[in-house]
Amino acid sequence: MILSLAWFPSHFITKLSAQLVGGDEALVDNRHFPEEKCCKYPILGYSSGAVVPSECAKGVECTEAPIYVDSADDVPNDFFVFLMDAKNISTLKIIGSRRFEVTGTIRIAHKGSGPAVTLKNADLDERSFKNLKTITVDDPYVYCDGKNKLIDIEGDYKGNVTLRLEKVANETLAVCNKPRPVTEAAVSSTVGNPITQSATLISPIEVPLNPPSLVCQENNDNAAKKSSNNGVFLYVACVVIAFLTIICICLIILSAKLYKKRPKRGTRLASFEECCKYPMLGYLSGEALPLGCLEIYCTKAPIYVDSNNLTSGKIDYFLRIARNISTLTIIGNEHFYVSSLIRIVHKGPGPAVTLKHADLDIDSFKNLKKITVDDPYVYCDGKNKLIDIEGDYNKNYDRSAGKSCE
Repeated sequence: MILSLAWFPSHFITKLSAQLVGGDEALVDNRHFPEEKCCKYPILGYSSGAVVPSECAKGVECTEAPIYVDSADDVPNDFFVFLMDAKNISTLKIIGSRRFEVTGTIRIAHKGSGPAVTLKNADLDERSFKNLKTITVDDPYVYCDGKNKLIDIEGDYKGNVTLRLEKVANETLAVCNKPRPVTEAAVSSTVGNPITQSATLISPIEVPLNPPSLVCQENNDNAAKKSSNNGVFLYVACVVIAFLTIICICLIILSAKLYKKRPKRGTRLASFEECCKYPMLGYLSGEALPLGCLEIYCTKAPIYVDSNNLTSGKIDYFLRIARNISTLTIIGNEHFYVSSLIRIVHKGPGPAVTLKHADLDIDSFKNLKKITVDDPYVYCDGKNKLIDIEGDYNKNYDRSAGKSCE
């Protein structure tokens, strides 16, 4: 399948349309709240700063993207007001921050894995969640085994905050008392491969009328001797194979130890376990970056930059050094360098990379090797784009976007 792209440098297209090898959370899904206009980008609050997208600060009471608040004591008034008035929200996570009122929320629509609501020593008004009616998830059976939590709460809370959340969560998990519905795929598989039974006929025992001759007896003795010799050879072969197997295992263990003791390179690629776990946002109202993320080379959470003047330059710096990132969205900004990037790991629906009239350096994506997603077949029908690019980048148009789905 050939993906259709807008005008974009040919060497960018070659890198971005890259290899799909199959694969924290889906942030945007327009099917959640079709009846009203919703905020489409995350709302973040960290100790280093807090931002609310401009589209969310104008009386909007709905968001399709997560809300993350981590140790944010100094937040703008529109941040506080949105949490108090929002009726429909997505994933909510509040960790040890100033007092908030989450009193207007009626519905929480959670996409992807992990808890729908996470509260860790948060300071919430006792009226919070008093209007909450439903928590919806893609697959409630994921939470039925007890290993995954639908709500993750730590700390003491005033009033009935915890009881309200647990009540609604239990209603969502009521399906755990019922068997998982049978899918069409399972039915078609059963119909297409019916179980057949075959009867075994037992033939009658034939009793020889004449005893075997002496010649036949001699032949049988020779065959027994040959069989005995073959058994010896087989035994020796098994011993040799076992000995060689032990040697191979020892060599593998030795190689693994030597590999671990190899000298480290000067420039180290951070493993995905050492990555930043919260989104990075840049809007006209400012930038929000989690503490410590500028000291490592990768992030597991999305990066959104929308018409940001980059007053602090932190996101610009991170994009210059990042090796491994998650979903990337850049819309109408000043000059960016994305030249060190090697791998993009995209979770959930929507494009892995979105560029709309972005100003990128000519060397951007020159080192990109992989774009991995949960299910590459989602993008094979042409309805969903793996990369969404708009704008004139003053380069020749490249119509070959790769053959990821062939």
